[in-house]
Amino acid sequence: MVKVMYKGQEVEAQIFEKLVPNGVELALKECEDAKLVPAFVQDIAELRIANPSKENEFWQKWYLTASARITGTSKGGNKVVAFTHIPTFDSALVKSEREKGLRNGAGRMPLRSFHNILAEEGNGVQIIGYDDLRKSISGEMSLSKALKHPMLAPFLNGQDRAERYLEAHKKVYGDNIYLFHSDDFDFEEGNAVWRGLFVGIDLLVGYGDLFSYGRVLGLPARAQNFSTGNEGLEQLAGIGTDVGNGLVVVRKDQISEQIYNTLIRRE
Repeated sequence: MVKVMYKGQEVEAQIFEKLVPNGVELALKECEDAKLVPAFVQDIAELRIANPSKENEFWQKWYLTASARITGTSKGGNKVVAFTHIPTFDSALVKSEREKGLRNGAGRMPLRSFHNILAEEGNGVQIIGYDDLRKSISGEMSLSKALKHPMLAPFLNGQDRAERYLEAHKKVYGDNIYLFHSDDFDFEEGNAVWRGLFVGIDLLVGYGDLFSYGRVLGLPARAQNFSTGNEGLEQLAGIGTDVGNGLVVVRKDQISEQIYNTLIRRE
């Protein structure tokens, strides 16, 4: 067990590592058997942001997360990619998909299930256009280019977190980062295609194979998913001014653009 300090909260976590074939499902299974839940991308990201040092263990290893990337067709017939930071798969589903046969290392999902996930957009689910991702760079790039990459904010579940993550990454690994993705659209089956997201040592991987190695950070259920995508509102704590009559004023120059747009309901 390892003790994790996050936003002043100490929790006991455990790393489950299976560097063998089918390690993804094996690591997930051990995590589940220990009554812990696998961390999402944002959990790993926030732990790294809080500890921007090569000596920190969370920067020294890659992790499979409970977040996923799913490619398919929306109800309106548009090809889209959903980055999910809500429970989407477990060890049993990974095993089932592997036994049925993976598509380039990815599992398949009925479109009805995919459409249900798309309906959760904004609640731990971020959606981008399939062509936008397909045409974007996959590989090494500068941090300035990464900041504008269509995958970065959805992968990290928020523009504000993406900016803070790149700042931490720069302190640890310098001015370049690797962002990897693949073309997962399935023209023949009519299903959506999904795979778990990996947070690498100095890279973010959107095309991890479900039959590959697995390393999972298991967290107690009460601590899992520290940040759900709405956590930016927590940053308002302590910076507002009570002006009476139940009104609190927050200066625009003291908050991020993402939080400002959330407050005024601007997409």
